[in-house]
Amino acid sequence: MEVVLIFGSLDYILLFLYFLGIATIGIWAGRKQEDTETFYLGKRRMPWFAVCLSILATETSGVTFLGAPGDAFQANFFFLQFAIGSIIARFLIAYLFLPSFYKYRVTTIYEYLKIRFGENSQATAAILYYATRLLASGVRVLAAAIPVSVVTGWNLWLSILVTMSVTTLYTIIGGMKAIIWTDVAQIFIFFGGPLFALLFIVHSVGGWGEVYRIAGPLASDGNHFQIFNFNISLTDPHSILVMIIAGLLMTFAAMGCDYDMTQRMLTCKNKKESQRALILTGFIDVPIVAMFLAIGACLFAFYQKFPDPNLPINTDRILPYFIVTQLPVGLKGLLIAGAFAASMSTISSSLGALSTSAITDIYRPYIVKGRPDRHYLFAARCAIFIISVLFILVTLVLKQFESQILWLGFRIVAFTYGALLGVFLLAVTVKRGSDRINMIAMLSSVLLLICIWRIGEAKPNLQLAWTWYPLVALVWTYGLGFFLAPKPKE
Repeated sequence: MEVVLIFGSLDYILLFLYFLGIATIGIWAGRKQEDTETFYLGKRRMPWFAVCLSILATETSGVTFLGAPGDAFQANFFFLQFAIGSIIARFLIAYLFLPSFYKYRVTTIYEYLKIRFGENSQATAAILYYATRLLASGVRVLAAAIPVSVVTGWNLWLSILVTMSVTTLYTIIGGMKAIIWTDVAQIFIFFGGPLFALLFIVHSVGGWGEVYRIAGPLASDGNHFQIFNFNISLTDPHSILVMIIAGLLMTFAAMGCDYDMTQRMLTCKNKKESQRALILTGFIDVPIVAMFLAIGACLFAFYQKFPDPNLPINTDRILPYFIVTQLPVGLKGLLIAGAFAASMSTISSSLGALSTSAITDIYRPYIVKGRPDRHYLFAARCAIFIISVLFILVTLVLKQFESQILWLGFRIVAFTYGALLGVFLLAVTVKRGSDRINMIAMLSSVLLLICIWRIGEAKPNLQLAWTWYPLVALVWTYGLGFFLAPKPKE
């Protein structure tokens, strides 16, 4: 029997009000954008609590909204091990990287590499960032479109166009101020809806005790609430050692070397406020991720108790399917607005960061020099539009991988994050360094990882878990940059 998915008039009204409200906040917050410093960094006057919430909204994307429940539905809470290393990484960024970024008042973090080493290091790091972020952002766009498509019955590409159109509009008009203040608004929608869904599922199953009985240690396919995996195998990407190291390195690179995250850290009034905002996010993030994983485990219990022959095979579609088939009209719209909020916050951040880096790191120093600031402000807005089109094209390519959406984004960035982290660590820990050697080290590390990946595909017994890739590239990049560079003159 075919399931009829009902998305009522009230749901559409709520979605319309959500889009109207976010666009209004974005346009209002971003008024009076008269120079690039305001457009890029909010005049460096953003309050730290808003920056903190914006970071949370950006890192907790639609991938989390779909992927985390899907992962716990079919497996467990192993993803939560990632948070241990993630918290450690935030302290390292706060006290290793942020002081240098604030000391030189850089617009993009890749400008710091130019100051420290030279133009080759800056351009190479920026290009690796572009390539990685374009692909990873395609995953985010896909994550935003899937629940909307499932719940409303819209074509997937219509869902993508709606998401990208609204996000691109307020980002072009309002810049970083619009991004941060819309993030603040969206984070409450994003977390409020799923929290209600979790409570609704638990109540429907019969309470936490019943949920744990069905999905806990007695579950036929394993404990869905299991957090720790003490397997020490290097080929198991979910073992505790691998996950902690991956959490440390991936967060260290994502928040310290990926301009998507660091851009908003540079908008605070001073270094201390930026450090406070960043460190606090690590502790708030743990219960947020746990909530989404709990939704997945509770959904497993729900469908064990109330079997549904039409349940999607793709677990990333489980939560959207539950929303549309089980929640009453009105609440469906609220939950889908939450899915939109999750992805729009991360997409707007990528649009803003990529355009800022494109103009500051490439266009202004190499292509069109010496023009008035107004010209570069216009160029940044044009870049946002072009990048939004590229996001859509990349999403077309990534559509075939939608069943692996939680880990796909991590696998993509694993190929470049180690190189970026290696060169930034080199910049802040030692005095030596060579601009040309850094460029060679970063590019060769990516080639090395591609070779390792291809060997593992051909010979599974030699396969190295992708979670080790950042460490391999970090050691390679830092090692070459340190040992092949000339010693500094006394």
